[in-house]
Amino acid sequence: RNGKWVTRPLNPKLLMYWARVTLNMFSLYESLKIGQDMDMVSRASDRYVNYFRSYEDLPPDTRYIYHSYLPHNILKDPVCQDVQCTGCRKMFARDEFDEFFICWNIQKCPVCRRIDRETGCVTS
Repeated sequence: RNGKWVTRPLNPKLLMYWARVTLNMFSLYESLKIGQDMDMVSRASDRYVNYFRSYEDLPPDTRYIYHSYLPHNILKDPVCQDVQCTGCRKMFARDEFDEFFICWNIQKCPVCRRIDRETGCVTS
């Protein structure tokens, strides 16, 4: 259970994971520091938990779910969400995507596009 943390040097994937987590924490801290109201934080926290609970069936490619990035727009209150990301299968506002990608049904949110770039699977 603790084997991957005891072994030195740490695996580069673990280092990248914790680097991302740390950067997300700084971003969250900065958002809270500038006076975000706690109601917004509570709603964002609920959305984050429900983000994972909402998957009845996992997409075939789970790399769009199990990653170290904060889900796209999770800290914002939702607006009209009428287009589905073909990576994580979550709904987003149409203006989040380029119309070209929507026409070809290959639209992906910024987080899924980043995961594609990092894994060398670029489709949008």
